[in-house]
Amino acid sequence: MIGHSYGGIIAAKASLERSQISYVVLLGSPGVKNGEILFQQIGDISRSFGINDTTIEKFQNIIKNTSEILNSNESPADKRLHVELMYICQIHGISESEKSSLKKIGYDYFPDAPTYSKLVFLPYFYEFYTFNPQLVLKKVQCPILSLIGEKDLQVDPIVNQPVIERALREGGNKTYTIHTPAGYNHLFQKSIPGNPMDYESQTTTITPEILKYINTWIKSQHRF
Repeated sequence: MIGHSYGGIIAAKASLERSQISYVVLLGSPGVKNGEILFQQIGDISRSFGINDTTIEKFQNIIKNTSEILNSNESPADKRLHVELMYICQIHGISESEKSSLKKIGYDYFPDAPTYSKLVFLPYFYEFYTFNPQLVLKKVQCPILSLIGEKDLQVDPIVNQPVIERALREGGNKTYTIHTPAGYNHLFQKSIPGNPMDYESQTTTITPEILKYINTWIKSQHRF
């Protein structure tokens, strides 16, 4: 089973429930919690567009604090309250021009704290911030391939590949492959900048070289 980005973790989950799944391929999939991924994305992608570190840090603080609160042992009511108070303090320190600069590259923020709080407590977003992919990866025993492009600014291979490998190793998986192909972005297109704005400018969806690599790896597993 093959999954892209968070879909790779879903594929890994499925392999735990279905014995007929002979292998798992993770394409640009995270090894750390998505809150950490979002923190990294805002930094790397924003810098690729020339946004200054002071502005980036303000938005990263919202993500960092949100993640810390949601992953705390507080009651749900206290978490909601602390998310709202944190957001009020943080968003008031961000100028309209700074908000606009992030919005242009796909990161938009709500003007009021209650709306933001409601969003992060929706089941999808709550899991987004709190689910740890390593808990699943440690249980996967079938052959597994993790591919993350060297130019991936959405799921940093330097951060995620060692975590994925460690989880698999600690779980006792003996047949895993970790590969970071040079020059590829999150969609496995050849890319110099690696940022998402480069995706639509290309005619290639996923390069044939990557498909050939996956095909060769699958055939090498001999589990059909």
